[in-house]
Amino acid sequence: MNDSHYRDDKCAAYFRAAFGWIKANAQYDFALVCGDLATAGKVEELQGMEDALALLGKPAYPVM
Repeated sequence: MNDSHYRDDKCAAYFRAAFGWIKANAQYDFALVCGDLATAGKVEELQGMEDALALLGKPAYPVM
């Protein structure tokens, strides 16, 4: 994944749908998340992205 830019709660529905599709259709052992996880780097944005990544049920490794 690249440059997700989680911004606010409106993003949660998008990531639920996207990560739900990935979990159901892709074979993977982990997620490599490159670039900006959040738009402004606020705690609530980063927490939202962490919560979204947890939906994958696999380890997620952010790389900046």
